Amino acid sequence: MEPEKNLPAKEAVENETIQLQFFIRPTIMGCCASLLWYFVFHKNDWHIPEGDEAILWGTLSFLGIWHAIVTGLIFTKVWDEFVKFLDCIYEGKREEFVRMLRYRIPLVLRTFLLVLSVMIQCLFSLLNFSTAWVGFLITFCIGLMLVMFWEVAYNLDNPVKAVWYKTLIPVEWFFKQ
Repeated sequence: MEPEKNLPAKEAVENETIQLQFFIRPTIMGCCASLLWYFVFHKNDWHIPEGDEAILWGTLSFLGIWHAIVTGLIFTKVWDEFVKFLDCIYEGKREEFVRMLRYRIPLVLRTFLLVLSVMIQCLFSLLNFSTAWVGFLITFCIGLMLVMFWEVAYNLDNPVKAVWYKTLIPVEWFFKQ
């Protein structure tokens, strides 16, 4: 079923097709993180010894705080842009919309978030889980959430390629010179 064109923002976000597209990549990456943990870390018995788990938890806390700060800054920026893009779309301000397309999340900030995410995922993979199912579930959830942060930021920051904007941007805006 093809989404209707120019739906109000609330209806577009609630569209089932859009929601499904949003969850595909995080789910796949969460599964990859779990499989990587199982076949690389769990099968080879690679984990932090019990005596060093306090250090690991301290490191995870430190990285988690930085990840939350960076993600919060990015979300604040992209949410403000999302609102401005919607205003441009609903008010028919194509020139302002095109001008705003130049302002993306800086590469250094995206790279920093990516590195923090990979470090957090790797450190969680080093924990000694009591059973394989617990480890699989935890690494899946961590991987899913870290990729979902990225996915939300990307989708709010890039209106031309984003899932949530597809039905909102007038088609003729893409063909004007």
